[in-house]
Amino acid sequence: MLTIRRRLTAKGWDAGPKSVWHAGIDDALFPSKPPSVSTIARMLAEAGVVAANPRKRPRKSSIRFQRAAAMQLWQLDAFTYALFAEERLQVTV
Repeated sequence: MLTIRRRLTAKGWDAGPKSVWHAGIDDALFPSKPPSVSTIARMLAEAGVVAANPRKRPRKSSIRFQRAAAMQLWQLDAFTYALFAEERLQVTV
């Protein structure tokens, strides 16, 4: 895995787990059954060659949409639709 990653990095290509997986498949570098992309990602992380991707913001920073009391807020999404025309046809005999 690490040799594939080094080779991809030297060529200037992306060296993430998917790229390593595809390069290993294309060059037949894996034994009979190739590892999954998540296994490759775990192996690269354990080797310490990838930087951890921290969360952009903590989950606790979001504000829940709720009210203090039940039935405090109502919302109605409606529209009007005419089932018949206002002008009625008059039949003359």
